[in-house]
Amino acid sequence: MEFCTHQGLEVAESPAAFSMVDENTLLFGIHIELPTYHEALLTLPGIFIGVGLGEWDSLGDFDKTNRSLLGPFIQMDSTYDKFDFPDLNYIFFGTTIYWRKEEQSPNEEAPGSESKTLGIQAPS
Repeated sequence: MEFCTHQGLEVAESPAAFSMVDENTLLFGIHIELPTYHEALLTLPGIFIGVGLGEWDSLGDFDKTNRSLLGPFIQMDSTYDKFDFPDLNYIFFGTTIYWRKEEQSPNEEAPGSESKTLGIQAPS
């Protein structure tokens, strides 16, 4: 959270932040629990930085009953452009940036609309 606020980003606490996510949001959620990701991604953001679908699929002990929670990841993985961060000293281990493809983005922002950047912090 400190990293985000130091960068001038708005950090919103979960679960209140979930309803703030829209197509103009940059959602920064590194290594949070799958149910929290699922709730945060019910509306897909313009840009998402966090664990990618490949990371969930590679977990040998992944509880397959949680597969339904991967819906937003599956949708982003098949419709967004993406970039997997290199795994340098575990700093960005399993981290992917997803962003809407150009043809998916609105051509013009509606008057009065603004882009939002949210970091979601899981409750402590």
